[in-house]
Amino acid sequence: MKRLGLSLILIAFSTTSQAGMQERRYKAAMSEYFMVVHKAVPLFTNGNITKGDIVQYPEEAVIRPLKDRICFNIGKAKPRDMDSMTIHYTDKLTLSAAADIPAHKIAKIEAELGGTISQTNKVVINPASRLHTKREPNQNNVIKGPECEIARLVARGFESKYIIASEVLRGKITAEVKLTLNGSAEFDAKLTQKKLKKLLGSSPKLNISGSGKLESMVFSRSPSVRSIAIKSRFVSPWHLGRLNQLYEATGGKDLDIRVRKLMTGTDANFFEKYAADLRDFLERNGLIQKDPTSFYNRFFYGEGGKVLDNELLKVIPQEHWRALGIVVAAHELAVWGK
Repeated sequence: MKRLGLSLILIAFSTTSQAGMQERRYKAAMSEYFMVVHKAVPLFTNGNITKGDIVQYPEEAVIRPLKDRICFNIGKAKPRDMDSMTIHYTDKLTLSAAADIPAHKIAKIEAELGGTISQTNKVVINPASRLHTKREPNQNNVIKGPECEIARLVARGFESKYIIASEVLRGKITAEVKLTLNGSAEFDAKLTQKKLKKLLGSSPKLNISGSGKLESMVFSRSPSVRSIAIKSRFVSPWHLGRLNQLYEATGGKDLDIRVRKLMTGTDANFFEKYAADLRDFLERNGLIQKDPTSFYNRFFYGEGGKVLDNELLKVIPQEHWRALGIVVAAHELAVWGK
């Protein structure tokens, strides 16, 4: 399974601004991962999207003209298991983002456990699955009737405001944190669970070694399995290639460097200062799109696009997806999260 290393570090912001900053970093990290590895658009607010839905960004709203039914005659969507997805972080995991824990409590957690959070951390999506149907959503299996005309227009590429969810990735998101503890005494798991619940309002899962030492903690980001990303039926190789040209023209992958800077930092003014710098950089280089809908639909709707199948994936260079992933991360950090 491919893994994507991303650097994240805790910053001493006020609780309110810190929470917003960490959420922007979390979205940037997940967006880059899904775009580069799975060629998919991440979902952050709507976990109930199914295959064949017509989705509008940025609110992740679902258009269902037939009320509770989709407008494509594709059969009932059923999950098919896939390998778990792992996103590795090369520095201290931002628990406030990955596990919905206020960042100012991290030091209290370390003090309570008598140790420190180490540099081996990851977000794991497990169990993971893809939704499968008998047929694929396209213009040939749109249900007849005026109420489904919108689905017909989207499937034919005449309506660029929406994305057809031709594939849906589902899973449960958890953050696993490795620990470095002082001493070697046996660990009282029940007592620690009680203390952590009092501190956090919830209890992480504790992984204890055979010798009784605490090795890691697992925090749940999503309490159950949910839709986490969608793939479009269409893609525009031309727009992908054009974006890659603009990305390369930034000189020495300068955009990548700026994104990594925003994923790290050491003082209260760091993030907003470099976010403003990144916004200016995107604008100067013709990369900025202030509206997520305009951004995503440039690449993932039918007009001038091609069906995103295995044959087309062999033709599109992986570097183009990599460039798209970095640009998406830049927008989540410096444009859409403002």
